[in-house]
Amino acid sequence: MIMQLVDRGSACIDGHDALSLDAPHSMMNKFKGPRDPGFEIVSSTVRHMVNKSGEVLNLRKSGKHYVYLQV
Repeated sequence: MIMQLVDRGSACIDGHDALSLDAPHSMMNKFKGPRDPGFEIVSSTVRHMVNKSGEVLNLRKSGKHYVYLQV
């Protein structure tokens, strides 16, 4: 059973793809290990954000806006 706890705008970071995890809200940050499907989704997304962070910060410093596009 899927239950929506908050609206999409509150649950998502602007400019990022919405991802869902097959877990209740209290388990969103708990995983069985590195091969857990939820962990793989979260860790790959965080890794991508970290890898792009230098570019994002440089654009912000220059006064430009950054649009996140996942490819």
